[in-house]
Amino acid sequence: MRRVFFSHKINNLIFISGLCLLLGVSCSTDEASNQSITTQIANSPSTETDPTKTQTTKPLKKLTPTPSPRPTNTLLPPTEEPYEDADTLVAPLGSEAIIDGILGQTEWEDALRINLADQGELFLMEAGGYLYLGIRAKPEPVTSICLDQGEQVLILHSSAAIGTAVYESHDATWKKVRDFEWCCRETADSPQAHDARQAHLQAEGWIANNGRMGNPDEVEFKLSLPGDSLRLAVNSIGAPDYRLITSWPDGLDDDCSSREMIAGPIPEQAQFILNEWITVLIPTD
Repeated sequence: MRRVFFSHKINNLIFISGLCLLLGVSCSTDEASNQSITTQIANSPSTETDPTKTQTTKPLKKLTPTPSPRPTNTLLPPTEEPYEDADTLVAPLGSEAIIDGILGQTEWEDALRINLADQGELFLMEAGGYLYLGIRAKPEPVTSICLDQGEQVLILHSSAAIGTAVYESHDATWKKVRDFEWCCRETADSPQAHDARQAHLQAEGWIANNGRMGNPDEVEFKLSLPGDSLRLAVNSIGAPDYRLITSWPDGLDDDCSSREMIAGPIPEQAQFILNEWITVLIPTD
């Protein structure tokens, strides 16, 4: 479902306002606001959803993670033979990764590598009952994964904080039944930050680094696996131009890849074309 905007300037104002709302900051609507988005993301204060709202999410299967050694800071080299896009693919068996925003070579050397637009790369692997997904794209990333859960679609978001939103299927559309509750803004590897990330993993079934952790153009996700497959789509924006969206699969054209879904505020209703998303198969042996 493609959108038509009345003018380029109105489009810019709507997008910048939405991004600021998602990250809990105030911003003006003049030309200078576009240049200050990066600073606002890095310094945005914590925002919380009204706790009286009904939450009906069915969380991902919760698994107890196995401790892993710390990664090296050696970056993965550029992909030599990238995997071409497909509707269905198999996540190879790899090693468990520390979710710190660093795509360590030892951790991710067995991952499937996929070329993204704008010279970005996506990495996939399975280990210890989790799907690991890494993205190397633009600096200070704002990233959302749309995850098919049958009657629900989960929006797994990482920017200055991480959080989950939920849509449920109603007739021919999807309605938002849970808005984001932000977590894990700290960038230090303190005991408190570690405990908060572990609590989020156990409660929500996934974890990611926030966009200020680790390397400035890398983000890592860890998703628990309730079965032998997941269907998902990935969208990311970043500096210097937060209007340009990097999507996987490329050319995604539903509300998962809309600017509002990535930058906020996310809409009350959405249209998702699930059969255009990618199905990731998990080896059973």
